[in-house]
Amino acid sequence: MLDLTKRLFLRQTVTNESTDQACLQLQSASSRMANATQEYISACETMQMTCEQHGTGGLTRDLVLGSVDAELSFLGRERDKLDKAESILKYTRNRFRMTSIVYSLPPEILARIFCDAACHCARPESFRRVPLVASPFDIAQVCRQWREIANSYRPLWTHYDLIVAHKNYTSYRYPPADLLLQRSQNDPLELHIRCYDSWHERGDSDYLEEDSDDSEYTAYELMLDIFHPFLGKILPHVCSMVLVFNGPEKHTLNRIIDMCFLHGSAHSLKMFQVQVDRKVSSIPINKSLRPVASRSTGVRKPLFDSLEILHLNNVIPVLSIFNLSSITSLHLEVGWNYSMAQPELASLLKSSPKLRSLLIEGLEIVEDHRKLYRGTIRLNELQNLSVVDYDNGSSLLNTLLAIIAPGPKLARLSVRADFSQNAHETLSALRTFINNSSVTRLDIRGSTESGYLFASQLGTLTRIKTLVMSQVRFSDKAKTLLSFSNKIHCINNPTPLDVGVTLWPSLQNLYLYACTFEESHTTQLLSAHSVSALYWRKCYVEGAHLEPIGIKPTASEADLRFLSTLASKVVHFKDGWTSWP
Repeated sequence: MLDLTKRLFLRQTVTNESTDQACLQLQSASSRMANATQEYISACETMQMTCEQHGTGGLTRDLVLGSVDAELSFLGRERDKLDKAESILKYTRNRFRMTSIVYSLPPEILARIFCDAACHCARPESFRRVPLVASPFDIAQVCRQWREIANSYRPLWTHYDLIVAHKNYTSYRYPPADLLLQRSQNDPLELHIRCYDSWHERGDSDYLEEDSDDSEYTAYELMLDIFHPFLGKILPHVCSMVLVFNGPEKHTLNRIIDMCFLHGSAHSLKMFQVQVDRKVSSIPINKSLRPVASRSTGVRKPLFDSLEILHLNNVIPVLSIFNLSSITSLHLEVGWNYSMAQPELASLLKSSPKLRSLLIEGLEIVEDHRKLYRGTIRLNELQNLSVVDYDNGSSLLNTLLAIIAPGPKLARLSVRADFSQNAHETLSALRTFINNSSVTRLDIRGSTESGYLFASQLGTLTRIKTLVMSQVRFSDKAKTLLSFSNKIHCINNPTPLDVGVTLWPSLQNLYLYACTFEESHTTQLLSAHSVSALYWRKCYVEGAHLEPIGIKPTASEADLRFLSTLASKVVHFKDGWTSWP
């Protein structure tokens, strides 16, 4: 990029000289045209005066009229030329005004802009159909300067965003694979593939569940036959692959996985990520996939044996095809009706000793007391652990807390669970896990569907510096309205506050979303802490509205003004809030 900057500087110097010459040439031509125009007007006036002062005979009159008509025709042609000149100047002015700022940017910044323009990954992911992004090949054709910047910035060519569309798939054209590899200089490629189906356009809700309909198979095959030649050439160079599905396209997913095996990229991929829209049923990975024996040694080499990052969202996985020994980030946001026994989960974690980030969501644990894993698994590299448990008994959370022995690097724990059944045992296990670890940030989210989580139930957490709470109550009791009797029902806080006890002595930052407050209880709890910053969004006042009738009105700043006395800094996030600072 430094050499490019020098070349562009020299070119800019030459360009400035050319621009100066062009400006001088235009000014000179303009001056000559002004003089010629004035001379022409004088000639016209002379003709007028001559004709008015002297009588003319018939022959002379015909000569004058012919001369004047010729000049009028000439003026019409010249006016067209002047209009063209005016149009050129206006276009130049508008283009210069529009591009002067862009062209004044350093090549490094322009290169980053090109990367963002050419990739959908830089945007918040949405499963709605998004327009085609600019191709690096298109960017390189804008002008010579952009072409030099694009061609010299290798990251622009090593990350490619593609579309595989079921509807109108013949309208998509893929770039020359050989040229892409040439521009990337055979560096490892990152491939981002968005797979669109036709149900968005059809509006057919029944189609969402037709993922087993083989009548669609031919259309998928034709679509992939167009995609195959391009993908086949670049797959051996792909180190990272992200697949985003809008519809139930199991044929597409498994065909692409098959192509990875066929072209050898299954043994070179460092990252494999699949995201499936949760509005459709989960996509299953083909269970028949098996490692292929080496022709030379006869040994079955594990598939995806170089993976470091594996993220599966709304996918029914076949974990046996993945070699997890090098995995550093594992996210399993599995589809519904996917279950695993406790020993299987333990085996999965034991096979991933290098894990730094682990997220498991929606996994159903099959309880079999005859087959229980009695030991613990120490993950020394684990830094972030996230658990989302939809089970009323929190079986997934309890299992992970029981079999994982936190290592020295675990700093962040995120938990979302329904703390209704056996809440005391689950929270006690959670508290023990945290206090036996080096966790300093806890994100916890309760549920109001079948129970309530009170803040004091967390108990004493000595190392927690940052606490993020969602759907948690700061009160002595929760008041609710029974729908079948219209009677007020109170749920007492099972862990009343103990006066003089500081639950979270290291707490510095507190983030509260959709929490419910009772002023006296909240003041008693938080006044014992030295909170530096408190952020809240869409919170409620206990008893101001009785559930489940109607929509709960959110609390105003006036309703919760007492919070300002409990922290050095209090911030209320209103509409437009996207994430915590």
